[in-house]
Amino acid sequence: MIKRLTIIAILNILCLSLLSKNNDKWSLEKANAWFAEQGWIVGCNYVPSTAINQIEMWQESTFDPQTIDRELAMAEYLGFNTVRVFLSHLVYFDNAKGFKTRFSTFLDICESHHIKVIVSFWTNGGKCFNPKLGPQPASQPGVHNSQWCQVPGPEWVNNPEKWPLLKKMVKDILKTYKNDNRILMWCLYNEPEHHRNGITSSVPLLQATFGWAREVNPSQPLTAPLWSWIGNTITSMPEVSFILENSDIISFHAYDTPSSLERYIKQLLPYNRPMVCTE
Repeated sequence: MIKRLTIIAILNILCLSLLSKNNDKWSLEKANAWFAEQGWIVGCNYVPSTAINQIEMWQESTFDPQTIDRELAMAEYLGFNTVRVFLSHLVYFDNAKGFKTRFSTFLDICESHHIKVIVSFWTNGGKCFNPKLGPQPASQPGVHNSQWCQVPGPEWVNNPEKWPLLKKMVKDILKTYKNDNRILMWCLYNEPEHHRNGITSSVPLLQATFGWAREVNPSQPLTAPLWSWIGNTITSMPEVSFILENSDIISFHAYDTPSSLERYIKQLLPYNRPMVCTE
């Protein structure tokens, strides 16, 4: 009995060791080797012109592969090799199989135009705060992203009891596409520092989502874009420090002057990780 317990204990230790190894953040060597293979990454955040938000982009009744194919042909002509897209938890929960079929179709179209995809799960940004499936509200002329949706939104971000459904979505999609070379990287949470419409803190869901993704251990890098400036008061926010400590590569957003962007990049250089500006 003692020998049996000893053997079980040793096996448990080995399993924990392997899990720790597989679920670790990428080493600097691995991250930089991956980056060296990519070439110059240039592209845009993409939603087809016939979709007002993530729901219209992905739901069956409004998914528009013809427009996507035409517009990505233009992107290819311009020299783009990457697009960043946002998913919809509502569309996934409604019909996960159908959602993944349409997403695979989108990846096929991207591949036909030599374009890779950055996939974003959650985002706090958006002006459509009570999204529903079906017909979407009309656009508001002159208002940027007037019907863009928060995903999953405050009722989910603030309520861990609802997270098992989010976990199912993240792990299902990651497991399905974890070795798909059409995926460039996984953007797990877009601008979590934004606390809009009653979101109290993004840290718990940000941490949980990274944990779910590490359990799958995809071949593509994990990241979440920084929006706040390094060195400013706002960057003492825990979302920023967590992102810098846990991202395989650094992605960031910079709506500012060229000189400010250069200063921002210099502040990130000491991390010695690849950097991609995704907005």
